[in-house]
Amino acid sequence: MLRKQIWKMVYEIILLISEMIEDHYSVKKAATKQAYRAQAGRRRKAAMRHKELFSSIMAEAKSLNRALSTGIQFAHAVRPGVLNRLGLEPEGDGWPTASTIKGAITKLKARKT
Repeated sequence: MLRKQIWKMVYEIILLISEMIEDHYSVKKAATKQAYRAQAGRRRKAAMRHKELFSSIMAEAKSLNRALSTGIQFAHAVRPGVLNRLGLEPEGDGWPTASTIKGAITKLKARKT
């Protein structure tokens, strides 16, 4: 009789532990899924923002009758026009910086080849 009760308690402890483990992994899986969804949303927004940046850079270079250059001087030269085309303040010191524009031009040139 005592042996039967001990085995029953052991069985219930095992069930309780397995339930706790399952709950832990369910919570962890849900958090991971939520993080992936948030990351996908940020990527979509960044892709849209970079698409606008690329088109603004190309339009500004065309209006200045200059070929795209990956030099920082070129990036500084086109930055005010790019900011204006993006609807931002040309004298602002926020995004996109000259180095961001330089990186975007490098990506544009890589796409063309």
